Amino acid sequence: MPKTASEDLELISLRLPAILLKRVRAEAEANHLALGHEVRASVETSYLIGLPPPMVDLLEQDRKSLGLTRQSYFHSLLDSRYRTLLVKEAQASALPASGKRK
Repeated sequence: MPKTASEDLELISLRLPAILLKRVRAEAEANHLALGHEVRASVETSYLIGLPPPMVDLLEQDRKSLGLTRQSYFHSLLDSRYRTLLVKEAQASALPASGKRK
């Protein structure tokens, strides 16, 4: 007996650049997921599916107040995190030098 989907699903066809498809395939393999599931998870992530509604509402308000597209908003979030990591890395590399006695 065939399984009934728990939600409405539609079948779509995509053409992806080879480099993108290679990365998504590798991610799907690493996550032990079918390629289609990995693509779906990526789309759901960009639309904040699965996060608590108050979190989604606040992030969407922020994105809209900044006048950013969804893609630009994610890039700005990643840029902010990247800058945080650079500072953290710089602080970690400075610690041994400042702790030495002369």
